[in-house]
Amino acid sequence: MQAPGPSQWMYINVILEGSELFIPIVQSPEPKVVQPQTSTASESGILMAWKGLRFGYFWGGCNETILRINADHLSAVGRSSAMSPQQVHAAFSIPPLF
Repeated sequence: MQAPGPSQWMYINVILEGSELFIPIVQSPEPKVVQPQTSTASESGILMAWKGLRFGYFWGGCNETILRINADHLSAVGRSSAMSPQQVHAAFSIPPLF
């Protein structure tokens, strides 16, 4: 017989180091299939880069769950196809939090 109380915890961590993610923004109203490709200066979208990014999902205890995202040197830049590659709409950077 098991003693009553909280159960053990299970942890899943996914860590991405030194990566980038480009999210294209479709400007035309017609739906179209977008093929995966390397972003070019003619595309509009958001470019995110980070030194370290961790997604953590934890569950256990008394049916508790936790989702945590930690970023180390996260930056994002928005760009439009109407602007030159040297110009950006907005940029921000978050320094390490720990």
